[in-house]
Amino acid sequence: MVYQGGKTAVCATATTLAVTCGDMKTAEKLANHTVDAAERFGKEVVTTGNGVLNGTPGVGHVKGFIHLACKDEEGAKYINKTCK
Repeated sequence: MVYQGGKTAVCATATTLAVTCGDMKTAEKLANHTVDAAERFGKEVVTTGNGVLNGTPGVGHVKGFIHLACKDEEGAKYINKTCK
């Protein structure tokens, strides 16, 4: 999924690269690769932040209770193991 900001970034980067390189197809590939890398990086940041929150006493316990309230027993068990 590319967000609107990502699409704008692809367009701006592709335009800049096309002017610099003179090859629009190569520029578009490079721009798309840049957006894909940024999305993967963003997902890793969220995953890491979620892990830190799960492992924080108090915060992790609250998240565990929210999982239980939403009938997500697997999520609650996972968090309870990590927030000790």
